[in-house]
Amino acid sequence: MPAPKRREVDSRLDELFENTSDLVFTCDLAGRFTSVNPSVPRLLGYSREEFLDLELAQVIAPEDLAEARGALT
Repeated sequence: MPAPKRREVDSRLDELFENTSDLVFTCDLAGRFTSVNPSVPRLLGYSREEFLDLELAQVIAPEDLAEARGALT
């Protein structure tokens, strides 16, 4: 079976990102959110736009923040 083409893979990833029931996000190295999936309002009560105005430190429990920041580097 031939390997899937890049566009097909990207399409599948986009579909997964948009349709999963789990919270999925990306953030930059400073901890600013750059994208979030549609599950944010259901799971956290923020609109996507509101969530993108937040930073990782504002939504991660203080005791977990150092570990979360370590995952960014």
